[in-house]
Amino acid sequence: MTARSLHILLLEDHRDSAFAFSRVLGMDGHKVTVAASLRQAEDLCAKMQFDLLLCDIELPDGQGFRILKRLQSHRPQTQGIIVSAHDDKSHRDTAKAEGFAAYLVKPVTSDLLNTTIWRVMQPAEDVNSGNAAGSPQL
Repeated sequence: MTARSLHILLLEDHRDSAFAFSRVLGMDGHKVTVAASLRQAEDLCAKMQFDLLLCDIELPDGQGFRILKRLQSHRPQTQGIIVSAHDDKSHRDTAKAEGFAAYLVKPVTSDLLNTTIWRVMQPAEDVNSGNAAGSPQL
């Protein structure tokens, strides 16, 4: 659904979920790098640049909210989407405050994932004109 292939950092500690997301994203032409912990994600941030972060909240070594700003310190245009089993207002508020562009609640369909990625990765003028309606916002 996006016009170009993205390099995506998938921060997900559940192996089955990471596999499913990687498969869907790979079939859409994206390069996916998986990290199962904040520590792994931070190590990858030092070595690579990413267009997009797909991030779970609850990880073995902390909450995923904090990693987006680290990615953006290397590449400011990096966007972030939370994908979590937790659907509560405090998590949504924290995600917004940390700079995430969208918040998806598991389970997530491939159509919803692709639509949300498309919306998040569009230039601001396309989003503001209403061309990306229908995907979740914070």
